[in-house]
Amino acid sequence: MGRIAVNFRNCKVWPEAWVAYAHRGKRVNTLYALVAVRNATADDEAPVQEAAKRDGFDSAPFPSRDLALARIARLGG
Repeated sequence: MGRIAVNFRNCKVWPEAWVAYAHRGKRVNTLYALVAVRNATADDEAPVQEAAKRDGFDSAPFPSRDLALARIARLGG
């Protein structure tokens, strides 16, 4: 198991691809990650925020890669 930092800067997931994208991300996190954080923001955060409410995870991304990696270090990942 490892650490995952996902950069969403300039990321756009089309609505018709969102479900498959979310399932793939959840599977990767479940199978391979002790800690996963997001940095930057996507062009449209609404689907991420909706999924966070539904699935009970923190949707707040870190504004930079350095802050995201610092959070991983604090969590012991």
